[in-house]
Order: sequence, then structure tokens, then C-alpha cells
Amino acid sequence: MDSNLVTTSRLLDKSVNNLLDDFGAGSSAPGSGSAAALMGILSGKLIITVCSLSLKKAEQEKLGIDNGSIKSNQLKFIPFENQLRFIIDDIKNNIEPQLKFLFEEDSKEFEKVVELRKQRVQAENDGNKALQSKYNKESLDKLQQVTDFVFKISEQCFKLIEHGNFIFDKAYTAVRGDSGAAISAAIAGVTSSIFIINLNLVSLNRRKWSKEKKQACDEMYEMLQKKQLEAFSRVGALSSEVVETMQFEIGDI
Repeated sequence: MDSNLVTTSRLLDKSVNNLLDDFGAGSSAPGSGSAAALMGILSGKLIITVCSLSLKKAEQEKLGIDNGSIKSNQLKFIPFENQLRFIIDDIKNNIEPQLKFLFEEDSKEFEKVVELRKQRVQAENDGNKALQSKYNKESLDKLQQVTDFVFKISEQCFKLIEHGNFIFDKAYTAVRGDSGAAISAAIAGVTSSIFIINLNLVSLNRRKWSKEKKQACDEMYEMLQKKQLEAFSRVGALSSEVVETMQFEIGDI
């Protein structure tokens, strides 16, 4: 793991109830950026679960091959062992550490944005234009940094969407509820990121940096729409499977 990702996980060390209470406490942090990262973390955990269960099925298939109860052309899980292990490794060693780091940093740094904005308002009320300008610039600099965090959160969530699609299609079909929830959570992480980025760009609109980031955000939105359609197609396929099964059962009665 990158040494730059080492951070004290003050928020993520809390109980689930306490963390959720923090989100609902009406304060600036943890806020929407951390919420987007949390959606990604949840997605990753669900994907790991599906991969792990599928690898257990692969082990059962190996036993079946040894005792002759399964033929090589009946294998469902062994052919995808390497991909499943890669996904687990990618999430545990790359995606999850990144998202946990970004969860904490977004919360910590956005609190600084809010504090600088308060100082700017106080300076304005005091008629101190020099201080007002100073705090305004510092708050925008910090907001720009936080916006970059959100871009990174969306990047990791896009990776999780890809992993989620793979396991939905290839992994253990009995736990496609988990696969679908993982895809949905990752999509929600990206969607939230797009909301946040656009909102932040309203405040940063006079910066040259914002034009490039606006284009990147629009491209992200286009990609998200494609991923949503792919997810909906999987929902449709599963729905059709239900209908076919019901018709088969009715025909047997």
C-alpha cells in the first residue's frame, strides 16, 4: 500500500450506528464526499463476498472432478478462479485502501473549507478586505483539493462497477442479489460524486482549472449513463429468468 495512504481512521473506527449518527448530525463532516466513498467501500465488501463464495464453489468442483461426479464440460467456477482472485486482491490492496483514505481526508479537509469560509465572513463583517480576500482564496484552494478527492472516489467506484458486472455475469448465481447491490452502490458512489463536483465547480467557476474539470465531469456522466444501462440490462435479464422459471413451474402443475 502507498505510504501516502496511511491515515488515522478516526471516523471509520466508529461503530456503524455512531458513524450514521455523525452523517445525520447536521455538521459539515462527514459529508457527501465521505458518503460517496462509503458507498464504494460497501460495494467492494459485497464483491469480495461474492468472489469468496464463488471460489468455495470452485473448490467443490475440484472435489467433484476427483471423485468423478463432475465432468470438465460442467465447470462453472474453476474457469474464473484467476479473475475472482484478482478482483479480491485489487479491492483489498488497491481500491478499498484508497477509498478509506479518501473517506477520512474528504471529511477532514472539507471541515477546513467550512472554517475558512467562516473566517472570510467574519473578516467581511469586520471590514477587513485583505483578510477577506486571503480567506476566500484559501477556502477555494482547499475546496479545489477536496474536489480532486471526489474525482478519485469516482475513479475507484467505476472500477467497482466493472468488477460488479463481472461477478454478476460469471460468479455464483445464487448470490446475484449481493452482486446487484454492489453494482448499485458503486453507481451511487459515482452519481454522488458527479453531484458534488458540479456543486463545487459553481464556487470554483472563475478558475482555469474548473474548465478542464467540468469537461472531465461531463465525460464521467456520459460513462455513468452507459454503466447504468448495462446494469438495467442485467436487471431485465434476471427478471426474464424469473418469468421463464414461473412459466416452467406452472407448466409442471
